[in-house]
Amino acid sequence: MKKFDMDAYTKRRIQQLCGHRPFEQPEDGITQYTQRRMRELAQSLELERELDKSLLGCYTVSTMGDHDGES
Repeated sequence: MKKFDMDAYTKRRIQQLCGHRPFEQPEDGITQYTQRRMRELAQSLELERELDKSLLGCYTVSTMGDHDGES
């Protein structure tokens, strides 16, 4: 009997989910969900990279006032 190699399986599965390797079996609901979620995370990371950090810092400082006219 052949021993199951978990590391090889994990690497192969990650490659499949990232789209670098074709699936050996038809995609199931879990696979479709995982692929969709990975795309969403990649898009959110891209949006975060495009965010102007200086504007965010100015907004944060301006909203931290103590409501007595002092900031």
